Amino acid sequence: MPVPFDQVLPVGDVPGLEDVPLWRDTRYRPFQAQWGGVTYEVRNHVDGYITVSRTAEPTAVNYPLAQEAEYAFHRALAETVFADAAVSRGWDAGNRAAAGREPGGERWATAWISNGVPGFSEHDTWNEAHQAAARQLDEMADGLVLTGDTLTAQIASAHLRRCANQVRDALLTAELGEAVRLGKRWMQEERMVTQIAHGLGVNRRFVYRVFEGTEWRCP
Repeated sequence: MPVPFDQVLPVGDVPGLEDVPLWRDTRYRPFQAQWGGVTYEVRNHVDGYITVSRTAEPTAVNYPLAQEAEYAFHRALAETVFADAAVSRGWDAGNRAAAGREPGGERWATAWISNGVPGFSEHDTWNEAHQAAARQLDEMADGLVLTGDTLTAQIASAHLRRCANQVRDALLTAELGEAVRLGKRWMQEERMVTQIAHGLGVNRRFVYRVFEGTEWRCP
């Protein structure tokens, strides 16, 4: 019996699904990723290209074209990261990016949707994920943001570029905080805390919070 298109099905209802290979990209890498305790994959099937989400109750959706299945795969991963991320920066639902940590894990990911096209990349650290998010926001800003009219597109591009710089500001602030923490002993021994605080435009108490790691730090 043919597998219907665009319907969410229990994996067990797709005949022979486990016997068909994973779909692979142009570099012959399988479309498979694990995030948040869920395995996402695309399998080549006689009835099309099937995107699978292996949760407690694994489900599958069949698409007639490989591109549609690949989009669904990346979108599912992106939406999961958006849900987990503390901040999602963007213009609208079709143009946004975020960096988030895997729930219960140490991995980080950057996810984006650019003119409706989703993407996802894994990273080992908060810093790497946010650097990738800033680069992606810049790329989105430098391209044509599809919003329906030229003026709004210009505003959207400027907004995305500003978002990229806001992400970089968070990175640089964390870098500054680490430099202050590394200088803690010297600053205290030389009685430089007040002077450094003045130079940074903060008060002495704030510098001690930086020492403690409650300010100017990455998660």
